[in-house]
Amino acid sequence: MGEEQNKGELKKSHDISDVLGTLLLSVLAGQRRYAHITAIRGDGINPELLGMTKVVSEDSARRALKGMDEQKGIECLESQLSRVTRPALSIVQWILDIDATVKCLYGKQEGAVVGYNPIKPGRPCHSYHSYFMANTRDT
Repeated sequence: MGEEQNKGELKKSHDISDVLGTLLLSVLAGQRRYAHITAIRGDGINPELLGMTKVVSEDSARRALKGMDEQKGIECLESQLSRVTRPALSIVQWILDIDATVKCLYGKQEGAVVGYNPIKPGRPCHSYHSYFMANTRDT
């Protein structure tokens, strides 16, 4: 990770594991915009678990993705997804457990809709869904 002086600008190159780890943590946190990456920059636990040295800024993540060839990126993602899911799906019998949790919201929050809300009927809420695949010995 070297630093170069170029026309008065300081350019840093980040480790690819830091960039990909930052994007992964952002997606897992439910973030949909680069600007939201700032919210996970203070996380000291999860980056260490992923072997990252730091969480990169939103601008660094954006620049890293901009420099990536789209077709090669899609091929890489598809091959990795297939490699990870094929063993789990080849199990003869497995059970998919689906759970939903309703979180009541107050004020105007993004994505809030009036839906099934047993605690406060007619109020906006978010509905979180979790999925667990049994008989795979994975968590």
